[in-house]
Amino acid sequence: MIKIILISGFLGAGKTTLLNRLIQKMNNVAIVINEYGQTSIDDKLLETEFSISEISNGSIFCTCRSDQFVKVLLKARDYAVETIVVENSGLADPMGMNSIMAILDKLSPDTFEYVGSICVVDALNFHKIKHTLPVINNQINGSNLVVVNKSDLVTTDNLEDLKLELTNQGHEVITTSYCDVDDLSNKLKSYELPLSNLITKTLGVSKLHLEAKEKSYDDIIQWLSNIAHLTLRIKGFIKDESVYLIQSVLEKYTLEKWDKEEALVLEVIYRSNDQCKKIIMEEWDRI
Repeated sequence: MIKIILISGFLGAGKTTLLNRLIQKMNNVAIVINEYGQTSIDDKLLETEFSISEISNGSIFCTCRSDQFVKVLLKARDYAVETIVVENSGLADPMGMNSIMAILDKLSPDTFEYVGSICVVDALNFHKIKHTLPVINNQINGSNLVVVNKSDLVTTDNLEDLKLELTNQGHEVITTSYCDVDDLSNKLKSYELPLSNLITKTLGVSKLHLEAKEKSYDDIIQWLSNIAHLTLRIKGFIKDESVYLIQSVLEKYTLEKWDKEEALVLEVIYRSNDQCKKIIMEEWDRI
């Protein structure tokens, strides 16, 4: 049977970093990348020759993208694939995985085995957002292993408190920085899924797709300094004298030189709020 492993976790927690580390130790793998934004960015950050399928512009556990997700999983039957590793969107509610597995079992019986979900938790920002975005709790509750990442960015006491909080909820917890973990496959076992239906809409969150061809490095720094605190996540590329990868989580942002040509776009995720959108766009038009 083809094993399915899900990597979940909120925006910017370190899912792609973990995926990069895991696939270096695996053979015959297919990869599915799900992004909430219009353009896929995470697939550009993977260091692999394995087949990568991209599902963008919505959650694979939403009725708007679930059909495409099922088609991609079924396609794996045509190749010598042992494992499919799925990185779902940071806004995805993985509780709908049982519905996906039911569809797969009906269309292709005895072909796929869901062996579990690894949830990546951002130690620095977890408590800032968990109460306002319930999907984070579902990501944790739908997993059978929690990787607390960015442990180097918090105090020892805060890290231990977070680990205890998650452990008391019945989760196995690993703490790490930069998702530097050993092979986790032995910690994943056939998983009994919680019952849940696919969703129809991701509540409380909106997105913007911005063309960045005319924006300079200094322009973007100015824009980020004015609006990053209004956003949940920004990813994308700009080009000045060099190409730069832009990433932000809440108010923290980085620009990193990139050695490849990429589509010059930014994907912006923010809490649904007309005033936030107005400020973000006014500042964008000003630069």
